[in-house]
Amino acid sequence: MSLSHGRVVRGQQAVKLKQHSNGRASVARSFTTPQLVDLDSEMKQMVLTAARARHVGGAIVPLFANTGVAPMLLNLLCSMRRIQVQNWMVVAMDNRTCASLPDWVHGQGPHSCMHPYEKTPLAPAGKLKYASPEFWRLVVQRPLWVRYLLSQGYNVLQCDVDIVWLRNPFPAFERPRLQKQHLISQSEQVYGPNCGFYYARASNLTVGLMSHWIDDMMGPEATHLKEGNNKPMHEQHSYRRVISWWLKHQITRSRSFEKLRHKRFSEAEFPNGKIWFDNWERTSKESAYIIHVNWVQLAKKTRMRRDNLWFLTPDDRECAADFDPFAGHCQRLCSPVLHCQLGEPCKYLERSRCRQLQERVRNAAAALRTGKRRYSRNWHPMALASLGCEWPAGVNATAIMNK
Repeated sequence: MSLSHGRVVRGQQAVKLKQHSNGRASVARSFTTPQLVDLDSEMKQMVLTAARARHVGGAIVPLFANTGVAPMLLNLLCSMRRIQVQNWMVVAMDNRTCASLPDWVHGQGPHSCMHPYEKTPLAPAGKLKYASPEFWRLVVQRPLWVRYLLSQGYNVLQCDVDIVWLRNPFPAFERPRLQKQHLISQSEQVYGPNCGFYYARASNLTVGLMSHWIDDMMGPEATHLKEGNNKPMHEQHSYRRVISWWLKHQITRSRSFEKLRHKRFSEAEFPNGKIWFDNWERTSKESAYIIHVNWVQLAKKTRMRRDNLWFLTPDDRECAADFDPFAGHCQRLCSPVLHCQLGEPCKYLERSRCRQLQERVRNAAAALRTGKRRYSRNWHPMALASLGCEWPAGVNATAIMNK
C-alpha cells in the first residue's frame, strides 16, 4: 500500500480524492479545534504488538476508553466474554485506565490493555462532558489508530463502549451481501452511517478514507473552519459527509479501477439506540447481534439495566455470575429500575407502588386495544414479579410486550 498526496494508489488502480494535506488545523474561527496527538513509533509499536497477539483471522477490535467510562467498558467486555469473543484490546486514552481495570480483564490474555498515552494523557481522569473540548480531543484520536491498524493489514471493528454484544457479529460480516464491502457502518437511518460501530477491511481505500475523515475534522481545510459554516466540529457529521463525498465523487478511468464499497448493517440486527428504545417492533434481542445505546446521554446505565443489558455486579466491577440478557424472554423494561449511576448500585421502585404499576399496565392494555401502540409499552411481568407485585388479571402480557 502507498499513499500519495490527494490520491490513494494500489498498483495500477487509483481513486482521485479531494486535495488535502496532513498539516495541523489553525483556529481561524471562534470554534475550538482539538489538537491531535501524533502517534509516535513507541505508541504504534505498543498497539501493534497487542494487535498481533490478539487478532483473530486478521480482525481486531480496539476499544478506546478512559477512566470516566470504565464501567461502560467493563459491561461491554462482559457481554463479549459471555459469547467468547476475545479479539479485542483496550486502548487507554489516559495513564490510569489500565491500572484501574479489575484483574479479570488482564486475565483475558496478554496485551489486553495498552496505554500508549501514558506519557501524554489526552484528558483529565474522570467522566468527560459530551461535546466538550476534552471529549473531542479524545474522540478524534480514534480514526488515527484505525487508519494505522488498517495500514498494517488488520481489519478493524470500531465499537463504542456504550454497546452490548448479544451474538458474535463477525460471521455476519462474511455474508454474501457484506463480504465484499470495504466498509460497513451501523445505520443512523436518515442521519446516515454511524461512526460508533463500523467494520473496515484493510485496503488502501479505507486507509485513504480515514485520512480524508481526519482532515475533514482537523486539517486546515476542515469543514467547520470554512467561511459561512456556523457549526462546530462533530465526528459523526464529518464521517457521514466524507463517506457521502467518496461515494459520489469517485473517479474511475476503466472498469478495472476499484471503487470504495460501503453498505449499512441491517437495522434489525445492529440497532442504534433510537430504534431500540423507540421502535420496539423493528428489532429484538433474538434478531440483534449488538445493541448500541446511543441517542441517550445521561441515563445510559439506567436504560440498559431496565432492559436487562447491564452485565455487571452492583459495584460495576465484575461480570454478574450466570447473567442472561434473555432471561424471562424479556426484551425491554425487565427490571424496575428508578435510577442508576456509574460505579454505584441502582435504585429501584418500591413495592408500595404495586397498585400504581398495575394501573399503568391496565392503561397500556387499553391503549393497545385502541391502536395507540406507543402508549401500550410498559413494564414486563418479570419487573413486577421482582417487586412482589401481581400481574393484573385479564391482561395479555405477551400482546403488550411485543408491541
